[in-house]
Order: sequence, then structure tokens, then C-alpha cells
Amino acid sequence: MATACPPALTGDTRPRVLSRAAAAVSRDTRDTDRWCSVSRNDLGAQALQPTPNQVEWAVDMAVRGELRGKWIRQGGYRSQAGLGSIDPQGLFPLPKLNGGGRIPASVLLGVLAQESNLRQAESGAIPGQMGNPLAAVDGYYGHSTKDTLLGYWRINWDKSDCGYGVGQVTDGMRLKGHEKKGETSLDPKPQKAIAVDYATNIAASMKILADKWNEVHKDGQKITVNNDDPSRVENWFTAAWNYNLGFNPKSDAAKNGGHWGLGWYNNPANPLYKEGAWDHPFMDVSLNPNNIRDAAHPQ
Repeated sequence: MATACPPALTGDTRPRVLSRAAAAVSRDTRDTDRWCSVSRNDLGAQALQPTPNQVEWAVDMAVRGELRGKWIRQGGYRSQAGLGSIDPQGLFPLPKLNGGGRIPASVLLGVLAQESNLRQAESGAIPGQMGNPLAAVDGYYGHSTKDTLLGYWRINWDKSDCGYGVGQVTDGMRLKGHEKKGETSLDPKPQKAIAVDYATNIAASMKILADKWNEVHKDGQKITVNNDDPSRVENWFTAAWNYNLGFNPKSDAAKNGGHWGLGWYNNPANPLYKEGAWDHPFMDVSLNPNNIRDAAHPQ
């Protein structure tokens, strides 16, 4: 409804009629047009930053299949995020490995260190604080490291990576309707749990790592090292390689010029990597104590 100002305020003898106020500006802090499942800056989806000890505890429990709801303190940040009761390995059960055995805890911890430096929330949040779920800004907004400064400020939702949390879980983390080719989005509740809850994220990460082991242990396309005993850390080289980049199955060799196997991008022989980039094993303190700092620069 139009309103009138007193003549004394208008300098006129007649009241001045003001038009209807413009529509209220939205105060929604979320990216409502995003392609990734959980928005940054959503006050209802903030993640707790765990301590390294909490991450190690969750990994130790997960490899034994004991990361269940009975050991998880419910409420707190989980209730604030609308997650209710959490049962990480109820959502993502302990996977079976081809050939038997189980994932060594140190292998999964090494993967998590490389992916995120054991962070569930953005790096500005200290342990015990809440923050945006750790979703690499480049991957969330679809930026490219090759972009110009101007290009870096452009959002490319269709190129969003959508990796979340400690394990940078990507599989199934896009919104329904925006999946990558061959991808199936998870339901919203497990998507949110992966983004917000470090224990659930670790359970999902372990399932992915087990799937990568199983993929390189399929009949007809096995790629193994040493004696292939899964209890030995050094025998997980090919599965860890596969965790990040994926596998080109033998069935697709014909359309790939006869090539199949592990992705070339992560190959140490790839000339993309500068000389010295592979001069020591990841976090190998036996060569130099400062190598412990490798994890401070994840990915």
C-alpha cells in the first residue's frame, strides 16, 4: 500500500506519494543453484573439525567394522545439522576384500592425510570448532588451476568435483539431476552425513578404498605388487593409486588404443611432475624429519 510523507518533509504543499518498497533481498547464504549436494555457508550443515586423534580412533574402529552408532555420542553438532542418530557403518558397512583380509589402518590414514590433512571442516576451523564442510573451493565451484585470475572468479557448476571431508568423498555427492556420467547420487541424508560427520565420511572413504582394491583384483585384469598380502602396507600401492583417478578396465581397451589399467595422471613416470616431485615416499621421516609436513599440503 502506498504511503504519504508530510508536506513539511517534501518542500511541497502537497503530500508526496512513495511507491511500494522493492521486494526484500534474499538473506539466504546458501548456493541455491549449486550442483554439489551440501552448500557452503549453510548454517544448518556445519561440520565439526576433528582432532587427529579422533580421526585415528574412527579409522581404527572402521577397519574392524566397529564404527557403529553405539560408540558415537549422539546430539551436539549432529543434531544441529539435523542428522539425528548416526550409525556410520550402518550406512556404509565394512566391505569385503577380494582375496580376504582387511585394510590396514595406516593405509587408510595415509590416504586421508594426503586427501585432506585429516580435516573434515575447512582449514580455517581449528579442532573442536564448526565450519563449512571441507569441499575444495576449486572442486566445489568448478574452477580450474589453469584459469586466469578473471576465469577463477567464474563459477562452472557443471565441472564441480564435489569432494567432501576427510576422505574427499566424491562418489554420489552431486545433487540428483546433476550426476556425472555413470554416477548415481546418494540420498540427501547420507550426503549430508558424509559432508558434516567425520566418522561417516571415514566409513564412506574406507568403502571407496576397498572398492578400488577389488577393482584391481578382478579376474583377467589383476594389477598387484609383491606377494599381494593385504595385511602388508606396501601391497596397497595400486589400490591407493586407483583411489584418486580411477581405473580403465580391460573391456574398454579396444576403444583406448589397446591400453587399460591405472590412470596415467598419477603415474610417477608422467613428465607432468617436476624433477624431485617423487624424491621420497609420502611422509617418510626416516629420510628427513621434515617430511612429516607433506600432509600439510594435501592433494
